[in-house]
Amino acid sequence: MATSAVSAGTIVVEVLNNSNYLDWSVYLRNYLLAQDLWDAVKAIDEPPEDEEKKADDPLKAWRKKNAMALHTIQISCGPEAFALIRDSNSAKFAWDALAANFKTQALLPSDLPVESATSSNNPGYDESVCDFRQYQPFFKAVRSGDWNKAKELLTLHPNAARAKIPYSNKTALYIATELEHEHIVEELVQLMLEEDLEIKSSGWTALAVAADRGNIKIVKCMVRKSKKILSIATENNNMTPILLACISEHWDVVRYLYSVTPLEDLMPDKGPYGAGLVCHSIGVKKFDIAQELINRCPKLVLTKDPFGISPMHALAFLPSIFPRINRIREMKLIHIQSLQILDHMCEVMTHLDGKEMEDVHEAIFRAVERGIFEFFDRIFQASPNLVWSYNRMRRNAFQFAIECRQEKVYTLIYKLDKRKRSSIANLVDTSKNGMLHVAGMLSPLAKLDNISGAALQMQRELQWFKEVETIVLPRMRDILNNENLTPRALFTKNHKELVKEGERWMKETATSCTVV
Repeated sequence: MATSAVSAGTIVVEVLNNSNYLDWSVYLRNYLLAQDLWDAVKAIDEPPEDEEKKADDPLKAWRKKNAMALHTIQISCGPEAFALIRDSNSAKFAWDALAANFKTQALLPSDLPVESATSSNNPGYDESVCDFRQYQPFFKAVRSGDWNKAKELLTLHPNAARAKIPYSNKTALYIATELEHEHIVEELVQLMLEEDLEIKSSGWTALAVAADRGNIKIVKCMVRKSKKILSIATENNNMTPILLACISEHWDVVRYLYSVTPLEDLMPDKGPYGAGLVCHSIGVKKFDIAQELINRCPKLVLTKDPFGISPMHALAFLPSIFPRINRIREMKLIHIQSLQILDHMCEVMTHLDGKEMEDVHEAIFRAVERGIFEFFDRIFQASPNLVWSYNRMRRNAFQFAIECRQEKVYTLIYKLDKRKRSSIANLVDTSKNGMLHVAGMLSPLAKLDNISGAALQMQRELQWFKEVETIVLPRMRDILNNENLTPRALFTKNHKELVKEGERWMKETATSCTVV
């Protein structure tokens, strides 16, 4: 059966090997630029704003572009090159790793005479490059996993254990970690100083690489040598080792690193790392770590992670936790833990004011949009005044629930007393649309698509309009918006096409039911 896969031959002349990096990188870079994938390879910490606006999930489009770029790089590699980036989940990291390993080999051929590169006869003489040539056999032995050979060479050049490759800054430890030569890593760690483990290549320490790959044995080996490296973040995306392991879902590594990471390193004043751990733990429903961290530091509730998301927002992104888990016995514990975290967040929220509440308001409207009934309900029980909060269109949460056709969230309005309910129903947005005007707008396509047939869709829209009509004050039924339209006139205008489709659907259905 034919496939539409892109072959490496259509991207580069030949796959990456030890001698062709310079030409290979030019071909591949041009291809990535042509496919609009180069941004994923450059050192960009967050998705561009235009992509963020297009995507419902701010990271979804960026992750897709990163995956496409990473796949293109991987299929353009030979076996040795691919082994270096097999487990990488970042196009940027893969590109930098290949550059660090193969660019140096292309620039430093082993048969180049050392004596030809001197300051007297070569204006481009680089002492660090010249000195490194004596260590090349040692690095070659490390790459091949031959510790006996590497150990023998170390007796000739003891400093090779701490030497760095010119241009890439990689140590033998870094290379052994990339290739997961565990026995060599253990030997090298014993020979190196603590500060040697802090050396970065392409902005990553060797521990960061091990955590990202999920190699618990290498991680433990390095941490026993130095605790300081636990708090060193990557330079391209500001991730500590525990966050890298968390994102890659290496939970044995996460739990180990959490057990040895000082609590103060996860506090808000030390950066976004504690919040990042809570957010990612919530995202994959590992609530035990998230709950413990929030209990120990309530301020983390509204602290932003490296992607600009707070734990409260992260919880509002998970509609599957609240509506369905009550019917799934094996998920009962997760349900209880998620509600405990939410209750703790609500407790923290009661002590906030002013600008600190902005994140809470955003989380509320995110929860409304996704129909997270329990999130919405518990937030308002904790802080009843939040019922008056509004979004950029100055629509309150109940107007927004009508706009998104989230009936469960909307029904919470009946928990309010009649006086407060009438006051809320009396509010208008920036376009002077009242609650009934919002009901007169066309339902989101995602909601309509859940109902079979245009006639039934129209029936559902009418039911929404009639329901909201029972709540609003009589004068609000005829109020004009900025387009000089009453709610009913707006409903008629917005549903004109749906009425036609409904009539057509009824005729077609009647015809199909005729017995021939």
